[in-house]
Amino acid sequence: MMELFGFTLVLLLLQCVPLNAEFPTNLEARFTLNNDDLASQTFLDASSGWFQNFQMMKRMLIAGKDNVVISAKDRLYLVDAGDLASSAETHLSYSQMLTWKSKNATRSMCRTKLNLKSDQSANRCNNFLRVMETYDERGETFLLCGTNAYSPLCRRYQASYLNDKISFIEGDTFDGRRMCPWGPEQSGVALLDHDDESLYTATYAEFAGQTPVILRDSDELTLSVSQETLNEPDFIRMSEDDEGRILIYFNEIKKTATGEQRVVPQIAQICKNDVGGQRFVLDQMWTTFLKSRLNCSYNGFYLNQLYDVTEPISIQGQMTIFAVFSTPQNSLSGAAVCSFTLDSVHASLQTRFASVSSSKPTSPNTGIPPSEEKHPGKCPTEELTDQELTYIKNHPQVDKQVCLNEPLCSDQKSYKVEHFWRISNKSARVRRIRK
Repeated sequence: MMELFGFTLVLLLLQCVPLNAEFPTNLEARFTLNNDDLASQTFLDASSGWFQNFQMMKRMLIAGKDNVVISAKDRLYLVDAGDLASSAETHLSYSQMLTWKSKNATRSMCRTKLNLKSDQSANRCNNFLRVMETYDERGETFLLCGTNAYSPLCRRYQASYLNDKISFIEGDTFDGRRMCPWGPEQSGVALLDHDDESLYTATYAEFAGQTPVILRDSDELTLSVSQETLNEPDFIRMSEDDEGRILIYFNEIKKTATGEQRVVPQIAQICKNDVGGQRFVLDQMWTTFLKSRLNCSYNGFYLNQLYDVTEPISIQGQMTIFAVFSTPQNSLSGAAVCSFTLDSVHASLQTRFASVSSSKPTSPNTGIPPSEEKHPGKCPTEELTDQELTYIKNHPQVDKQVCLNEPLCSDQKSYKVEHFWRISNKSARVRRIRK
C-alpha cells in the first residue's frame, strides 16, 4: 500500500515484460489483480471483445452526483463512484449510459472517403466520444464531442438528478472540428474553464492529422506551425494551475545530435491572459507558449514514454502531479510513477530559452530575448516588442528540465499502462492489474 495523502491511483490493463536491469525497489501494492478476473463484461463489445473501443476515463460531478465517466464508441458510461469504492474488488459495472451514434449517411460517407472495405476497418467510421467537459462545478450542463465518423461534432447536454437517476436533455449540436480529434487514432485533449466558459483544446486541425493545434475557442489563438514548436505530438492531458496557466502534457519526437529520433515527454504552458501578437509577429497566435521536458529517470534510466497524468493534488502543502512513464520499446523495459511539484514546473518554464539548431542561418538567431519581467513563463501583462515576439516564436523550448521527486512505484518488470486513474479523495493506494 502506498499512502499518498488523500487520493487513490489505479493502473488499468497492464502487461508484464521481464527487466534485466535494476530499478528501485517497488512499493508494495495493496493488491494485485489479473485482468482476466475483472468482471467488466457489461462494457464489452461483442464484435471486438473490447471496452466498446474505450476512449477516456475521468472522475467528475454530473448533476451533482460523483461519477467515474467512461467514454467509448457511441456510448458514455456513468459509474457511481460510491458504488465503485464499496463494491467487490473484481466487479465493475455502470449505473447509466448515454448513447450518441453517427447517422448512417455520415458513416457511409466516411467509409467511401477512407476507402474502407473490411468491417474491422469500417469500425473507425463511428462516433468515438473524445471530449467530456462540464460548464459548472455541479456538472448540470456539459459538453460532449465525438469523432462522428471523421466529421467531428459537439453537443451540449443538460443533466438533472431525479428519482435516483440522472436524466439528460440534448441541447445544441455544432461543428467539432479543431475541438475534437477526427478519428479514434488521433490524439486530443480539452479543458473547459469554468470562469469564462472558454474551451481550450489540443488536437490536430485537419483530417490527415498533420497539423497540431492548441486553441482557445473565444479568440481562435493558435500556434506557429514548425517542428520546433510541436513535432508529431501525442497529447496526453490538459489541466490548469491556480496562477492562470493552462498546462498541456504530451509526447513528441525530438532529433538528437546524431540524427536519431526519440520520443520525449513534455509539459507546455499557455497563459489565460494571452491575447496574441498585436501587430505582425505572432498575430492571432500564442505568445506565451513554452515547453519543458519532464525528466522521469533513475540511475541513468530515462522513462521517456508518458502515458497519463493526474490533476494537480495538494501533498503536504505542495501542489503535485503524478504521471505514469515507461522506457521506450527498443530499450531496457521498465515503468514508474513519477511526481512533480507545480513549483518545479513553474521554475523550469521561467528559465532561459534553449538554443535552436537549424539549417537556416537566420531563422533561430533573429529577435531579442525578452527581459526577465516579460518572460512568457511569468504570463506577463506588458506588451512585447516585435523583436521579442520573434525570439519567442523561434525558441519554444526552455533550457531546464522539470525535475522529478523520487520515483514512487517501479519494478523489475515493465507495465504497458493504458490508463492512469485517480479514484478516491479519501484513501491512497496504487493498484496494478497484471496479465
